[in-house]
Amino acid sequence: MSIEADIRRQVHGLAKRGDHASMIRLLSGALLKLGCPADLSIALLDALRAAGDVAAIGRTARRLARHSPEPDRIAREAARRLPLDSPEAQGLLRLASLVAPGDPTAIAGLVLCLDARGDQGTALRYSRRHEAASGERGTLLRRMAYETWQGQRWRAAVPWFERLADTVPRNLIIRSYLQNAVEKSSRDMVFPGAYPIAGLADRLLPAGDRTSVLFVGARGENLDIRFRGIPANRLEVIGVDPELAKASDPASTGIAVRYLRDALSDREEERTFYETSSGGGSSLFRPSPSAARYMSPVGRSWGEMLEVAAEHRMRTTSVDAIRARGDLGRVDALYVNIQGGELAVLEGGREAFADTVAVQVETSFISHYEGAPDWRAVDRELLAQGFVLVDVRNLMTAGRTKVGFRAHPDNRLGYDRWPSWQLAEAHLLYLRDPVEPANRGVRLFRRTRDWLVFALWAEYYGQVEIALEALMTLVDEPGIVDDPEQVAGIAGAIGPITERYRSYLRVLYP
Repeated sequence: MSIEADIRRQVHGLAKRGDHASMIRLLSGALLKLGCPADLSIALLDALRAAGDVAAIGRTARRLARHSPEPDRIAREAARRLPLDSPEAQGLLRLASLVAPGDPTAIAGLVLCLDARGDQGTALRYSRRHEAASGERGTLLRRMAYETWQGQRWRAAVPWFERLADTVPRNLIIRSYLQNAVEKSSRDMVFPGAYPIAGLADRLLPAGDRTSVLFVGARGENLDIRFRGIPANRLEVIGVDPELAKASDPASTGIAVRYLRDALSDREEERTFYETSSGGGSSLFRPSPSAARYMSPVGRSWGEMLEVAAEHRMRTTSVDAIRARGDLGRVDALYVNIQGGELAVLEGGREAFADTVAVQVETSFISHYEGAPDWRAVDRELLAQGFVLVDVRNLMTAGRTKVGFRAHPDNRLGYDRWPSWQLAEAHLLYLRDPVEPANRGVRLFRRTRDWLVFALWAEYYGQVEIALEALMTLVDEPGIVDDPEQVAGIAGAIGPITERYRSYLRVLYP
């Protein structure tokens, strides 16, 4: 057996055992003698990363690249194992570009690094080099545009979508993304921290008073991004989901977070839980055979996405039962998205939701699940609990599997689009209406705190006029609360807050 073959055998065994320290020692001493084969060099980089010695990856790669027949590959692979925004990753990709001029892979990696570090001007210039080197017009632009979008980096997304829109000027979906990126980046620039009314609530509420949101269906959420605009020290999130393996780590957000592994319904009973091939489609309701008629916006059949992969028996409970056992206090806001089980959650929490000011609920307009209630039943229940429908927060349309069109009208294009797909699902927003005189006797709005919290959540959901109307009403009629002396702080702030929003809207919608 040759020396190289023996080294490879040992590397395989060490990797199988996870003995990264021994692999690092072995390869560090052998690679130069072997001429630094690319695959073994990359194995050493992987071992360094697995051992947590990320700082050594860059200098090791530079040393190996000087002796390897594939220095550009080693430099590229080392950069991939480093944080994108690190100077070392950028330096390695520049090295790869120098060693192999015109290599599209190295140029694409360099564009990613430059964008991550905030140097978008240079990143855009290098994207043109990538087009020239690869002969692919718009491919990298599309990747960069959608990656910045998925990361909710709205300001960074705008120039990528602008370039992409120039490349494919008649693509309406790209233009719809661009429009939304401009709006969101403008909001982030004008209101970089807490939104104005949320900032007012932060100043006036007692220390430690957090507004709470019950988040039913809380899997894999980036909470500081989702609840952007609400001061982290003023927010408590109670996540409820039986599948919490993907739950967010709240350690660095400043938000008070608790997770409950409960399956929610309207009562305590044994139910079958249907786990589907698409994790987000799992439900207490069996998927309907008619779902196969519909195609999702990502081009997959709903029947394929909702194919049952496993069935489990589980014990359900209700929101009111969780409250009774002491795991839930006041619920200021409610978000519920559990694939057909929304009505049962609402019915099983009527006592807990007596204090709630805002509800975002997913509803269905086509049959995805057997026996699941539709939007009419959900709407009736929320109206009976005293809520008013104020907005459609998100909507999803569905095509026909039998026809199979892949290109489809984008939801962001608005409601007057042609051709159009059938409305399939929507997230509906319901709020209380404290300004309505008939609601004045409700205990919920007898304290200044309740009006502030209502205005905070209305603002968070974009209902700025509703929020300001409520605060103006309170200032005009301070006697409607039990603590009218606390209203003075609101009165002095309404004028400046209103003018900030007027200025913002004049720029976006002149």
